[in-house]
Amino acid sequence: MRGRSKVSLAAAERLIDESGLALYIDNLIKEKTGRGRPRQLSVRTMLVGCVLTSQSGRSHLVRVEETLNALPYSTKRRLGLDPKKGVTYRQITRLYALMTSVIDEKDASTLDDRLVHFDEICGRLAFFSAHKDARTAPSIALDATDIETWGTNRSRKKKSDGTDRMRASHRREGRQVFTDPDAGSRAAMKSKGRDYHAVYVPKRPPLFGYEMTTATVVREVNGKEIPFGTTAMRFRPATVDVVKMGLAVVAEHASRSGVIGDVIFDRGYNHSQDGSDFIMPIRAIGGEPVFELQPNQVGPRGITRGALMIDGHPFSPSLPEKLHFIEPVSIKEDTAKILAWQQEIELRSKWALEPHGKRKANGSQVYMCPAHAGKLFCPLATGAKPAKKGTLPVLNAPTVMAPDSVCSRKFSTFDVTDAPLAQRDLYGSKEWFTSMCRRNSVEGFYAGVKDHACENLKRGGIRVLGIVKYGLLVAIGVASVNLRMAANWDKDGDQYRASKRRGRPVKNHLSKHAELIGSTVSRPIRE
Repeated sequence: MRGRSKVSLAAAERLIDESGLALYIDNLIKEKTGRGRPRQLSVRTMLVGCVLTSQSGRSHLVRVEETLNALPYSTKRRLGLDPKKGVTYRQITRLYALMTSVIDEKDASTLDDRLVHFDEICGRLAFFSAHKDARTAPSIALDATDIETWGTNRSRKKKSDGTDRMRASHRREGRQVFTDPDAGSRAAMKSKGRDYHAVYVPKRPPLFGYEMTTATVVREVNGKEIPFGTTAMRFRPATVDVVKMGLAVVAEHASRSGVIGDVIFDRGYNHSQDGSDFIMPIRAIGGEPVFELQPNQVGPRGITRGALMIDGHPFSPSLPEKLHFIEPVSIKEDTAKILAWQQEIELRSKWALEPHGKRKANGSQVYMCPAHAGKLFCPLATGAKPAKKGTLPVLNAPTVMAPDSVCSRKFSTFDVTDAPLAQRDLYGSKEWFTSMCRRNSVEGFYAGVKDHACENLKRGGIRVLGIVKYGLLVAIGVASVNLRMAANWDKDGDQYRASKRRGRPVKNHLSKHAELIGSTVSRPIRE
C-alpha cells in the first residue's frame, strides 16, 4: 500500500449512487414503517458521512455529525442539510437506529435468513468500492480475520434484592451475560503441530466478537498486476463455521463479477479427504482451487485406476517407494528448506501423470502417461516417441497391465471424485509456490483495514453493539480501504514504479584517512 490517499467526497457519493444502497434502504424503510414524515437527514447523506468518517480511524456516530457539519455551505445545501444549523447528533443516532432496524430481520428462524438484507448491503459496499478493473478479475484469495467487539462477556451475580451486579471473576456462581448478544465467544485454539493422522488446527487467541471473511482479487499466474481490492465479504459471530462463510464469499464474487478463476486458500478451509466440504463446491461453480494440504492428506492415499494417489495427484505405479512420502515444508520456513523440498518434488514429478488440456465442465481431468509425455522411458508405453538422451528408465514397471489402468493407455480420464485433491500444479513445486504466494495480498488488505492511522477496525474504533449495527460500520470501513486503494492505483498507474537508486553519498575530508581507506578510491575525494 503506497501513499495515503484520502477518500474524497466525490468518491463516497459515487459509491453510494452506483451501489444503489440509499434507494435499497429507503425502500426497506417504506416497506416496514410506511412513509412517515420527510427527514431532513437522508439515508444517502448519512451513508456518505459514514464513509468519510471511516478513514479517520474512529467510526463513531458523533464523528459522523462532525464530518457532515464541517462540509462547505454549498455542499451541505446540495446534500439536503441546513447550511447554517447542519445536523444534530440526535438525528444521526435516530436515523442509524432506523436503518439498522429495518435491515435486521430479527423474526427470522436462522441467522442467515436474519441477515439477508445485511449481506446484500455488505456485498454491494465491497464490490462497488473496488476499482473497476478489480471487479472483473477472475482469481481471488480467501481468508478471514478477527474483529473484536466493543462489548464484554463478563458474568453477573444477583444481589439479595434481586438487582444485578457486574463482576470480573468467572469462577463463582452467576449467569453469563453478554453486553453484545450477537457476538460469539471463541476459546483459545492450540496447534497440534504436524500430526499426519489429524486435521491441522491453527493457533488462535481467544476472541469475543466477530469474524470477517473476504475475497481479495489477485493477478493471474505470470500475469500483469491488477488493482488491489476486496469484492465480497461476510460478517458473522466468531463461532460460525468459516468454511460455510468462505463458500458464500466465493459464490458472491462469481455472481457479481460474472467470472471465477483461481481460488487460493489455506488449510483452514480444507478438511475432508474427498473435498466435499470446500473443494468440490468451488469446482462446481467453475473455480480452480489452489490450496495447502492438511497433514493427514500428505503422502500416499490408495490407488485409483492403477495410479498411486500421492498428495492428491495421480502418479505412475513405478514410482520408487522412497519418493512416496516427502515431508512438506511450511511456506513460512527459510528459503533453504523450501528449496530442498522443491528439489525433491521436482525429482518425483518425473513419475507424475501430466494434465492434458483444461479441466472439463463436469470436473473431470484428462491425464497423460508420463512415459508418453517424454518424462520416463517405459517398455509398456508402446507407440511412445523415442526417449530423449538422459531420460530416466522405469525399473519396476508392472508386468501385467490391468484393462482400465493408466499403464494400458496413453490418456486416462479421472472423474472429479477420483482425484478431488488434485491441483493444476504439483503440491510443493515451484509453480505451486508461485501461484500460492499470490495469497499474500489478502494479508496486506487486513493490515490496511486495521491500520491505526486509517480505518482502525479494532476494539474501540466502533462503539455500537449488535451484529447489524457493528457490521454495517465494518463494511463501510472495508469500502473505505477499497476506495483508498483504487485512488492509489489511479495515481501511480498500472505498473509499479521502481524507486530511483541513490548513489553513494559524497564524503568530505577523506584525505586525512586515505591510508586507512587504501590506495584506490571508488570516487574522487571532494575537499
